[in-house]
Amino acid sequence: MSVAEDLLMGNPLSTGQEQVLSVLLAREQLLWVMEERVFKPSGLTEPQFNVLRILKGGPDEGYTIGEIRRRMIARNTDTPRLVDRMVMLGLVRRQQSPADRRHCHVRLTAKGRATLVKASESHDRVLDDIEGLLSAPQQRTLVKVLERFRQGLKRLAGEETR
Repeated sequence: MSVAEDLLMGNPLSTGQEQVLSVLLAREQLLWVMEERVFKPSGLTEPQFNVLRILKGGPDEGYTIGEIRRRMIARNTDTPRLVDRMVMLGLVRRQQSPADRRHCHVRLTAKGRATLVKASESHDRVLDDIEGLLSAPQQRTLVKVLERFRQGLKRLAGEETR
């Protein structure tokens, strides 16, 4: 189904409109699948899942809020508040940095690790399903095209280092 058909549009779209709407619609559909099959069943939000994954792959001492923010997929997330909520849920804990008392490190708790394990099982199944949607050459092409598109958008935004 074309973008225009999916959005019930009668007027033809310019190439730029079709390109942007295609990306936005795919993003929305992907988020809906992830929400329904991964995040809701595990009791997490997408940003919470992202933080848990970041911390799992990080150093034993954890990361500072700033380091977490730089690794987030959604960079406009209010990371300090997100971490505060996760502390209240028992998923992570804050520990003052011995090297610099102005900073604290955020680390996974046992509950956070267990929650991530449960969510990761569903996440892996969804990724397997998504992988089956395209052939291997189509997957490689999609990744390359999206990388080029992201880099172009960063240049347009003046954020080449992001």
